[in-house]
Amino acid sequence: MRENIKYVKECFAESIGKEYYKKLDVDNFYDLFRYVEFGDEKFVMVLDEFPYLLEISRGLLFKAS
Repeated sequence: MRENIKYVKECFAESIGKEYYKKLDVDNFYDLFRYVEFGDEKFVMVLDEFPYLLEISRGLLFKAS
């Protein structure tokens, strides 16, 4: 799972233009997504592997506030 999180952080950094995403110290997708800031721009995130994400991080659905 760490490699997946690393890849998503790199994609965020490149797509949003915020290099600090690469340096975030997170070990799950829920915490990673909490850091996403888009400002006034529209941003589409496609989670084509959502069922896989649920398998490796079941809490993803239940931590939303």
